[in-house]
Formats: sequence, structure tokens, C-alpha cells
Amino acid sequence: LQLITKNLIRKHKIKGHPFEIIGDNFTNFYNNHLPFELTNAQKRVIKEIRNDLGSHAQMNRLLQGDVGSGKTIVALLCMLIAKDNDFQSCLMAPTEILATQHFNGISELAKDLDIKIVLLTGSTKTAARRKIHEALENGELDILIGTHALLEDKVKFRNLGFAIIDEQHRFGVEQRSKLWKKDAMDILYSGKVTGFCLVSSDSDFTRLATRLREAGMEVIGIGEKKTPHPFIVACDKFIYIEILKKETVEKNDQKQVPESEIDKITKKEIKLISATINDLSDEEGWAFLGDVGSLLQKKQPNFDSRNYGFEKLTPLIKSIGSFEIEQRENPKSRYKLIFVKNK
Repeated sequence: LQLITKNLIRKHKIKGHPFEIIGDNFTNFYNNHLPFELTNAQKRVIKEIRNDLGSHAQMNRLLQGDVGSGKTIVALLCMLIAKDNDFQSCLMAPTEILATQHFNGISELAKDLDIKIVLLTGSTKTAARRKIHEALENGELDILIGTHALLEDKVKFRNLGFAIIDEQHRFGVEQRSKLWKKDAMDILYSGKVTGFCLVSSDSDFTRLATRLREAGMEVIGIGEKKTPHPFIVACDKFIYIEILKKETVEKNDQKQVPESEIDKITKKEIKLISATINDLSDEEGWAFLGDVGSLLQKKQPNFDSRNYGFEKLTPLIKSIGSFEIEQRENPKSRYKLIFVKNK
């Protein structure tokens, strides 16, 4: 299951904005303002991150090292790449003391560069906080450093492109995913995407899915059957990983999946199909099966014939015995149209 999930993530990578430019900020700092010679490990990591940032896939990388090993200088260089590509960056730390240390250290390193760095914590005064919010939203701020205060709804980036979480193990999954949500909304408002595919883990993306659909985006969810129901119904369509696993097993091993792994068709599903047919039927009670399938998906995003062991909706309906099926000639195609009605 882990291999299947990993394969799904690889195939459905969330698209990101490529950082194609290594510009003046990075080059100037690297050539003229480095306080020490970088180690081979630092150079290798920066090169790998540059390659990731230059791709069209969203990067999710863990940088691990001992205290004093030079992680901060790597983080700053990466944020300068974001700046050179007209994106903002943020760095979130678990405590105000650590956030302040990062702010002081990075500000000192970047003092000769034309970039604006600001600190935002729970102790930031209301007036200062308001100015930070305004400057961040209109793009005047390049780097925002802070604590959980970065997760507040009022914190809106104009163009967030790079997010760093220091000591990420000290943040909860939901807190970490909030930064992802901010980034997703920035991608949405850029107008460069037409749909989102959310692979559900232990993060709850219900609110994000709802906001994306409200903005006219298509949201397709992929997750396990234990996925919370509110997230499922917030999607336009939801596909269970278990279904994809079954298809992989059958394709590779040519074996039938045990019946115990197939959902049973209950009175609830029969009632849903019957009501949907009634919603679409003509005076004689017939409804076009293609329209029935589309409306079933809208009513119940996780409705999928494959859940019940059928590749298509037609054999599923035939197996129930509560519906009549009729094939009609299609003047526009050699394929016949399928209509269905309640018995």
C-alpha cells in the first residue's frame, strides 16, 4: 500500500511554479557576501534544491543536520532564489526565541542585499502587525519569519513560493499543512491552474477543497477508505486507493480480488440510484445512463462502480435487478445509447 501511495503521488504530483532564474540576489550573495566557504555537503544540497525548484513539481524536502552545520545559510540561499523569481518566502519556527534568532541571523547575513525581511510573532503589536499584513499582501515583503502567527487567516501572501519549517517535528500535521494550504491558494489565484488533485493523508484538507470549489476549481480527492467523510463530500470526485490497488493486483497477477475486499451493494445505494433516475427521467420514466452517472457523482463524490467490483455503471445496475435497461440507436455514433428506468 505504501508503494502504491508513493506511485500515486509520483504520477499526480502537485504542479508548482518553476524557479528558472538564478538572478542577482543569489549570485551577489554567493560571490560577495558569504561569511565562510561552503562545505561540499552544503553545495551538494543547494544544487539538489536548485534542480527541484527548477522543475514543474512542488518540492517537499527534509534538510537534516547537527546544530551549527549550516542549515540556515542553505535556507537563505534558497529564499534568494525565490526572490530572484519574484516569489516570497517564509520561515516558521516553534518558539519566539528561535524565530527571533533566525530573524537576527538572516537579517545580518542579508544586510547588504536589497530585500525586506520582517519578524512576526505573537508579541508583535497590533499596529505593526497590520502593517506587516498589508506589506505582505501587496508584495513589499520578501521574507517573513515567525512562529505560529504565520498561520493566522489574516496572513495572506501576494505570491508565496518557498516555505521553511524549522524543527518541523515540533509542529502538528494540521499546522504544517496550513502553510501548504496558503501556497495552494496562491497557486489558485495566479490563474495558472484549472484543477487540483488532493492526495489525502492524515491532514484534513476539507476547508481547502471547499475554497477551491467555491473558486470554480475541480477538486479530485484520492485517499483510503478511512478518509474523513467531510473531506470526501468536499471534493468533486473521490477515488479510493484500495480500488487502484485492486486494479494493480489484477493486472500484474491476473488474479481476482477476494469478495471480502469488495463493497456490498446495500439498500442505501439502490435508493440513491433509484432517486437519481427519477430526478432525470422523462414522462415514460427513462433516463440517459450517462446523465445518471454524472448526477450520482455529484450527489456522492465517492460513488464508483469499482467499489462494488464492476468496471462500469451498466453491469452494476444490471446486477441489482431493480431497474430496466434499454439500448437505443445513436444517430451520431456507431455506439448505442443506454437508458435506464425503475421497475
